[in-house]
Amino acid sequence: VRRYDASKFAVVSSEGRTFDQVSGELVRKLLTYIGGSNEPGKTAMGTATPIIITVYPRNDGVLSRRLVAGIRIPTMYQQAPPPPTDTSIRIEERPGMTVYAL
Repeated sequence: VRRYDASKFAVVSSEGRTFDQVSGELVRKLLTYIGGSNEPGKTAMGTATPIIITVYPRNDGVLSRRLVAGIRIPTMYQQAPPPPTDTSIRIEERPGMTVYAL
């Protein structure tokens, strides 16, 4: 169990494909961004944790095919994260949270 304060995350989402079909692709996009696929100057930001994948339920409680993967921007870049070159990635502020690791 870990507690994270409110912070900025790089986030990417997908709809229509199952968790198994798309989770690896979403995580790779985020790791590529953290690894330097960003502007300006291709900044490699180092190791970042946590990576959080959220699967949203439909109104009937069944898990949908809407997934959102996010990775916390490293502390050094929280004030001004480099913009992603991949337009499917967005930067968002997330509230503090408690994370249970698997």
